[in-house]
Amino acid sequence: MQTSKRVARAVLAVYLAGATASCGTLSVEDEKAFGHEAQRSIRQQVTLMRDRAVVNYIRQFGAELVAAGRPTPFDVRWYVIEDEE
Repeated sequence: MQTSKRVARAVLAVYLAGATASCGTLSVEDEKAFGHEAQRSIRQQVTLMRDRAVVNYIRQFGAELVAAGRPTPFDVRWYVIEDEE
């Protein structure tokens, strides 16, 4: 399966879990555990970019997005997937 399709499916799974969580069916700890498992699964399927300039830019941009939003009990981490697409 192509990397982009695997990533898309993994992202969809994370999105669906978030949508379910927003309905109040998962505790914060359950959501965190699910997020860690999703991250582990995705990282096994893709290659992460190592270009520090790109990665730092995305992480800074992501930090600004999180700061502009509502407070959250979650640690938000940003990664860049190396993919020709």
